[in-house]
Amino acid sequence: MGVLGKALEMGVFDDLLFGADEVQKKMLEAQDECTLNFEGYQRTELRTECVRAILAEQPLTPDFWSRVDQVSLQFAALLLPLIRLMDKHFPASKATSMRSIYQDLHTIVAEAGYLSLGTRWSRNIFRFSLPSPGQVWDIDQENVDGTVFEASQAASIVADRAAEARWRAEQSGRRRDGARRADTDNGGQGNRLWRQPSRIAKVQIVLWPMLERFETTEQLDPETGVPDGERVTSVFKSRAVYFNGQDVGGEGLDDHYPSLPGWLRESRRARVWDQLLPLRWAVYAAGTWLLISLVAPYSPVIDDIQQVIKYGLIGVAKYVGREALLFVIEGLITIIALATAVVNIMLFSAYALRDALGRLLGFREGWLWGAAGDLVGEEVGDNAMGHPALTWESMKGIARGLAAGLFGSQ
Repeated sequence: MGVLGKALEMGVFDDLLFGADEVQKKMLEAQDECTLNFEGYQRTELRTECVRAILAEQPLTPDFWSRVDQVSLQFAALLLPLIRLMDKHFPASKATSMRSIYQDLHTIVAEAGYLSLGTRWSRNIFRFSLPSPGQVWDIDQENVDGTVFEASQAASIVADRAAEARWRAEQSGRRRDGARRADTDNGGQGNRLWRQPSRIAKVQIVLWPMLERFETTEQLDPETGVPDGERVTSVFKSRAVYFNGQDVGGEGLDDHYPSLPGWLRESRRARVWDQLLPLRWAVYAAGTWLLISLVAPYSPVIDDIQQVIKYGLIGVAKYVGREALLFVIEGLITIIALATAVVNIMLFSAYALRDALGRLLGFREGWLWGAAGDLVGEEVGDNAMGHPALTWESMKGIARGLAAGLFGSQ
């Protein structure tokens, strides 16, 4: 939200006239450059006259909606990596479509454009301001999430107690060693008292800028343009998230919070180091081998070690390859043996089932099954079984015999 507020300030509110065409932009820029040394209210007065002349016949600028589309598309492209990251780590965010997100951004930019035109139409001065991270809280700011400050406060209490325990342990060790020192500035009590750090609410995350309006209460001086009086009004406060930081009068540098450029440098250095880490062992091995090669001509022992490493690695590679090949061959043989055993078991079961059916029906084996022939009665082979060939007529006889046997027994 803070990124969106800053982007609106730079892309919408900083324009001299949001949505103006090229001719109008050049005219306003030329006037702004000519009145650069004028007083603020006088300069705003002259710009307001030009803006009201431009918007006299139509409420919106000529390129208002095209400018809204352009800025909305830029915001969507800016937030797209964050949206993809949320979809990856938070499945609930996938329920919101990209079309809905773009429509919301389009509405926000359009309303900001309306507000920008209103501020340019007015003779008053409007100023957007953002607090900086680490800045001490102010009456013009609003904390939107108290849980973050409470968690930071609890962590600060734990850190202060741990620091006090370490300080007391150091003091006890100094007394045991007999190395007491007196502080001449405060009567020797400087190193014997624990001073708990003073803490105060500070800005950690900025969510939205503050908008102020400056208006004159009297007429402007015609020569200097300075008003006789002015009134400052806070249209809305800035939104921020506080943390419990040390109160030293600075801007949070003592709280060990890095700046954005410093954090980017550190993160970039860490990413580069992580990418090079897998290559470190290869570099070490190559450097060791190069060192051994340089020293080998001057030392027979190093030369022997080099030869052992060289040929030993080749022998290990051959052994590993041979064992892998044998393992594959043994696996294939085992699979073939298992398949043969399964086929034999199936054949044995088929023959046993045939014999059991023949005995159960009470018919002679030869009369029931016939010879190993085809359906037209032509025998195949030497007819070693000695049974008649299986024909259509014999099959009909078998069926009539089975029916007579079954129904006759009843």
